[in-house]
Amino acid sequence: MGCNCNSSNCKSTPCACKDTGLTTPCAYSQCTGVNVEQCAECLCMECITWCQDTIQTEDASGNIFTIAKGERLSAIMQRVALFIKDPNTATKSIQYLYVVNKTSSTVTLGWAGVPTTAASLNVKYKLSTAGAYSAAPLGTAVSTGLATFTVTGLTNNTVYKFQVDTNIGGTLYGSVETFCTTAF
Repeated sequence: MGCNCNSSNCKSTPCACKDTGLTTPCAYSQCTGVNVEQCAECLCMECITWCQDTIQTEDASGNIFTIAKGERLSAIMQRVALFIKDPNTATKSIQYLYVVNKTSSTVTLGWAGVPTTAASLNVKYKLSTAGAYSAAPLGTAVSTGLATFTVTGLTNNTVYKFQVDTNIGGTLYGSVETFCTTAF
């Protein structure tokens, strides 16, 4: 924020305003008591990047889990979840699924990390509370070259679960499931 250097609202440093620094409440810095926030700042995972050199580990079956330099924490966490579910699935499913946009009747999904061996993708959805997945309208045999897909015909203000399967040699490998509530 700039200030007018001809006003009385300036410090001794040329054009520096008399800003007041934010103070940190005691609850943040003393970390005592019940239900006290212990973090001075919270950040979203999609904004945190692994900045170290690439690391990896291999399990007894030869499945390799890699975290590459520059990779986003949100993508890493999805791969961790897939690896816990089934290490084989983690390398054969899309690596990152997220909601791009939503309206009262549509949800646009985005993804990254489509395996090069995938022949196609299947986009599916269901109500979050129960039921089996259904293929999204025009959501079967989606090109692996696409990075987004809009699911249509949804009900407003409803919580849905979405998943994208990769088709590799006729076998489907599911991504993580992502939840989204359509708009009013």
